[in-house]
Amino acid sequence: MFTLATIPLPHPVTVRVPVHVPLRSRVQAVSETDPQTTDSTLEVLHVCFRINTDTRSIHAEIPPLPEQVRIYGPDDFPFVVADTPEQHAERVLQLLGSDPATVLQAWADGRATDPPKRVPRELPNWRVKAVLHQMGHLERVEQTIATLPDPEGTIIRLAWAGDAKFARHSATVEALSASLGLTPTQLDDIFIRAEGIPI
Repeated sequence: MFTLATIPLPHPVTVRVPVHVPLRSRVQAVSETDPQTTDSTLEVLHVCFRINTDTRSIHAEIPPLPEQVRIYGPDDFPFVVADTPEQHAERVLQLLGSDPATVLQAWADGRATDPPKRVPRELPNWRVKAVLHQMGHLERVEQTIATLPDPEGTIIRLAWAGDAKFARHSATVEALSASLGLTPTQLDDIFIRAEGIPI
């Protein structure tokens, strides 16, 4: 099974990719390196996502890169198998990070590594509270929430006391994270850890 997406890049990226010399031309290319390489400038990525239920993985085919890139492995597969192409595209952008040229070149060179663990998009607040408690941050977060001005403060307090879900990239979660002095990576780790709590 596969799905398609187009991913615009923030700026054009030039990647050196291998070009395989056709068999009939190899006699003339004996003195040259085989395969040869050429520069490709990419402004958008036309991606085909391949979902493999046997290996429980999702790969991205990104022309002109020669190899597929694994974006999800077996641990994350149950959570993302029903995702939309747009959600898979978000994952590719996450993996490209702030330096798409370096990452795309590594992929073109066949140096793709196993992708980092997926960060849950949202979680029930009890899971987040449990991890904050384990880390010794719960009381401080609750004090911060208690001092938030209305009307937003009331809404957040109701959500915190109820069974709401908290989105990783919501303004509320980002603000509470800042109040604790957490980096984005530390916040990602809290969400990953919270999702893994057995019950």
